[in-house]
Amino acid sequence: MARYFFDLHDIRNCLLRPDVEGTELASFEDAKREARETLAIIFRDTLAGGEGEAIDLVVVVRAEHDFEHFRASVTFHQEIVPLTRRPA
Repeated sequence: MARYFFDLHDIRNCLLRPDVEGTELASFEDAKREARETLAIIFRDTLAGGEGEAIDLVVVVRAEHDFEHFRASVTFHQEIVPLTRRPA
């Protein structure tokens, strides 16, 4: 078992929420899966809450000695586009 930390950053690499406790997982593959699942949950909850027009998030996975091992990101932008008429 190894302890992995999952820090949440924005797309500009500004730290939004550091993981100070970490999670013990059996493998690096489990840590990658955890990062992807964490992003999916945050993305789903943000969309369901109607928060903002854009989501740009990155989860950085670190090991116990602060070595970055993996990054997973999600980007979503939405906008209302005016309807246009089709040419006749």
